[in-house]
Amino acid sequence: MSAFNTKLTQLYFPNINFVLVRSHHPPHQAVFKCPKSLNKIDIKNYLEALYKVHVTDVRTLVYLGRLGQKDPFGKRERHASYKKAIVTMTEDFIFPPESTAATKLPTAPKRGRTGKNNAADNKKEEKNKAAGSENTVASGNTSKTIKDLKDSKDSEEKKV
Repeated sequence: MSAFNTKLTQLYFPNINFVLVRSHHPPHQAVFKCPKSLNKIDIKNYLEALYKVHVTDVRTLVYLGRLGQKDPFGKRERHASYKKAIVTMTEDFIFPPESTAATKLPTAPKRGRTGKNNAADNKKEEKNKAAGSENTVASGNTSKTIKDLKDSKDSEEKKV
């Protein structure tokens, strides 16, 4: 008797990791990474009972875990092996769109000297912060406020 019998009134939620994996298979097929202990019948009954999906075919592949780094004694440990199940369904399955801005971590502030003129750079930054509300535009060796630039353009237009 299968652990996922659909004729029972209560559903059994096993403690297993059943992970959907993005793939380049046709839209009516989905790829799952699941424990090696599940067989094809269990996978089919699990999907039909919990997600109400009509499954027509299940293909499974068992992958041997890859070798890890050597420890100080020269031995290598193998990562856990897993089973990959390719499930064919009657309806098409469409993945949700991938998030482009998933998790972009903030960059850490730079420490220590960042350049030769670190003290001079700090003084320039302090002056800009002191100006605060004034927007400054650096042109050549002088820095002018946006207000000064607009006034100079207006005066040039009046001259013409």
